[in-house]
Amino acid sequence: MMGQSRYLLVIAALMCCALCFAQKKSQEIIEAEGITGILVDSDQIFKIDVSTHKTGKIIIKSGIDGETFETMRINSTVKNGILEITASRNPFFKDIDDKLAAHKVMSIVLYITIPEALEFWVDSSLAAVVMQGNYGSIELNLGRGDCQLDHFRGNGTINTRTGNIKVNTQNCIIDASSRHGKENVKNVASGSYHLELKSITGSITVTQSE
Repeated sequence: MMGQSRYLLVIAALMCCALCFAQKKSQEIIEAEGITGILVDSDQIFKIDVSTHKTGKIIIKSGIDGETFETMRINSTVKNGILEITASRNPFFKDIDDKLAAHKVMSIVLYITIPEALEFWVDSSLAAVVMQGNYGSIELNLGRGDCQLDHFRGNGTINTRTGNIKVNTQNCIIDASSRHGKENVKNVASGSYHLELKSITGSITVTQSE
């Protein structure tokens, strides 16, 4: 009898662990012809990881973790040459459940691969952004999420409230300003690219490869 009880406890524990680590994954491949830029507009996405490649496709992979992961979905629509990516609840999700879900932990991560030289925008109070590769231009308006650019080539503007900004680039003129954070910026007198970096309390770090 004792052995059976222990067996049931083990099964229950395994089920709880499975629920805790449950994840909803998806992948979408979009032909990039006619698309000039990508906009990610969501305060529900935790992290956005972006890289560029030399083919003509846009690949969007997502991972959604949390107790109510099955109620979330990633939306993508193209309008006037702009691919907009958002996150929302499924249509069948009721408002009364939404109030309960507001107290649940939810983590949405996007992995986006795009052709080189496209424009890229992010508007999010939550998301941290990691980018690498060659871009036409970028504009990131972030809240508490950090921003990290690795081996980055392109022009752009990055604004954060509390998130730190860390950039590794090359041949880029930097205008950096943090109201209450630290600044450690390697600049050049002239360059092929220009980045404007601003934060209220986040620190700004810039390194440039030779």
